[in-house]
Amino acid sequence: ASKRQPQYMNVNDNISGGAASIDGRTTPHSRMARQADAHQMLRVPAEQLAQTCRKQHKLVEKELNSAMGEIHEVLKDRHAGSSSMNGLVDRLQSLKRKVEDGQVQEDELLQRCRMRLDYLQNMHERDANPKNRDSAQTERLQRLVADYLLREGYDNSARCLAEGAGLERYLDFELVLASRDALAALRARDCEPALAWCAEHRAKLKKAGSTLELQLRLQQFVELVRAGRAVEALSHARRHLSSVAEFEPQLRLAMTSLALGPATCAAPYAQLFDEGAWERLAALFHEQQLAALAMPA
Repeated sequence: ASKRQPQYMNVNDNISGGAASIDGRTTPHSRMARQADAHQMLRVPAEQLAQTCRKQHKLVEKELNSAMGEIHEVLKDRHAGSSSMNGLVDRLQSLKRKVEDGQVQEDELLQRCRMRLDYLQNMHERDANPKNRDSAQTERLQRLVADYLLREGYDNSARCLAEGAGLERYLDFELVLASRDALAALRARDCEPALAWCAEHRAKLKKAGSTLELQLRLQQFVELVRAGRAVEALSHARRHLSSVAEFEPQLRLAMTSLALGPATCAAPYAQLFDEGAWERLAALFHEQQLAALAMPA
């Protein structure tokens, strides 16, 4: 936990802020801490719900437009066989199943939002009651610490604490663990899962002004140069790095490194081939992944 000491101190600040109201004096700090905590608890499932709805909308729109095009073609062709119609029916039935699955997922996320709203209302009532205030603050501390442990990769400790306190429903275990695979692959020097994740969240990353995808592509370029595959590296740069004007300084740096090679000691080109670049890239990915998932970094 020492490497992320600021986050740990924020957790303590939240608890100490709540403790300031034990004698009935609710401080501005305690109110802000509780509001931030409530906002965070609701934001994650709400963001998931919004993302699921967007995906469903795009899927339905794409499939229906394609189906309508096929219907028009079938109507124009008098000799279209029954196989064409059967194929179209199968496609629409498949879409129907996907929509139903999406509705189930949306219902689950709505229920999660409702459950967390009820929990926050309960916590508010306990905070307002001097008899229950201490237990509410202890429970809040347990949940915040478990959430911190989960985000930092201490999964077993987080689950043990959450289950012991009966709080596992209010933590995002499934979401965090599902997102962990891309980070693990990146630390194993494989950019593809991280790039797939970037493609899935491209709109959100673009809105935030993120260069994460470009940084991943740059690292792929560096590894091609390191492996002596200069022609592939050049093709990779033309395809993935040359179309973004803001990335031009890094592109020039990359092109010069191609000429100098991985053994260069000249700064700043040598830094591109630094072994620590992978860990820095993993840290950047982890930070922006948490932000995209609406979780505190």
